[in-house]
Amino acid sequence: MLERLLRGALGGLLATAIMSAVMFGARALGLLHTPPPKEITARAGRKAGAEPRRQSADTFNATWLAAHLGFGLGCGVVFALLRPYVPGGRSLPGLVYGALIWATS
Repeated sequence: MLERLLRGALGGLLATAIMSAVMFGARALGLLHTPPPKEITARAGRKAGAEPRRQSADTFNATWLAAHLGFGLGCGVVFALLRPYVPGGRSLPGLVYGALIWATS
């Protein structure tokens, strides 16, 4: 079980890294202004009373990147727990799960 959870965590981190590369590429091409994880973290910070504008840029960037990686890691662990109950081959369920996370986020 621990090995399955670790694999899920690593898979989640890998998927998050790939999605991050896509976001940064889209931003570099002018297709994306603010990365969604940055917006979500700023909104959560405001609701929690930790106004992002009161933090240094380095602190806020570290915060939203850590939140993004933590979310991806957590989603990977959840997928690892659900995977034995999901029909399909090796790749398709993970791709569908990742697309669902992207669409709902």
